[in-house]
Amino acid sequence: MNFYKRFMGDYARATAHLSLAEHGAYTLLLDHYYATEKGLPADPVALFRICRAFTQEEQAAVQAVIDQFFPVAGDGMRHNSRADEQITEDMARIAIARENGKRGGRRKQTQPEPNGNPAGLQNKPNGFANGNQEENQTETQRASSPQPEPEHTTEPIGSFVCETRTPANDRAGIPVPADLEIDRTALLTATQLHLDADVELQRFIAHHQAQSTTRRDAAAWQAQFRKWLLDQHQFNADRERVTQSRMANSTTIHDQRTAAANTIGVGEQYLTGGHGYDAIPA
Repeated sequence: MNFYKRFMGDYARATAHLSLAEHGAYTLLLDHYYATEKGLPADPVALFRICRAFTQEEQAAVQAVIDQFFPVAGDGMRHNSRADEQITEDMARIAIARENGKRGGRRKQTQPEPNGNPAGLQNKPNGFANGNQEENQTETQRASSPQPEPEHTTEPIGSFVCETRTPANDRAGIPVPADLEIDRTALLTATQLHLDADVELQRFIAHHQAQSTTRRDAAAWQAQFRKWLLDQHQFNADRERVTQSRMANSTTIHDQRTAAANTIGVGEQYLTGGHGYDAIPA
């Protein structure tokens, strides 16, 4: 597995008594456990290597953790019951997502409907040629009427809103899978952009479920999620620039008032006591 869920509340309750070194050992052992999707070796020396524990204090921390959280099971490997349950659940979810992806492939093209006339026969004329003036007027009005533009949808990206259009070939696609997996590319993107991939995925799914959005297949949804991450990163950067600008302006105004008060020899109470420049003595 390339990632795993870490339930911080459950972890904190179960490990509140651990030292800093023991927390580090536990984290490294869990990382190895989920990466290999199997139990840990029973030999403590092998686990010292996994945790890079070279001093006696570090090795004692590893030993304390494996004794409490990774007992030796009947297969001769050290197991963590919570990790085993999570791996089993995730593997089942991955299998379902893979099957959904197979079913969400490109739709087969439908055959054009026949026009109702046998081959070689002339099509029935419309309008005055057929003696039906009303039908001719209806066809003329239909041809001259402007066709409606594709419907706009207002789609939030991250925490902001932009105008988007659903591509024509996606309108008859599949809704966002509730068990959409984060692929390796999206996970790397989220890490590079300093975003919480799991949190962003839940927000992404909830948004598109509320909007009843559809995409062509599972691969298109993966691409849409990667775009969501990029848009969210851009929004965070823009918001940070605005915040920094406001802070800089506030500092500049305060410095200007302090300099003015010092120049005319008044105290700081005219800056902090809620008084304006009119209250400064002449």
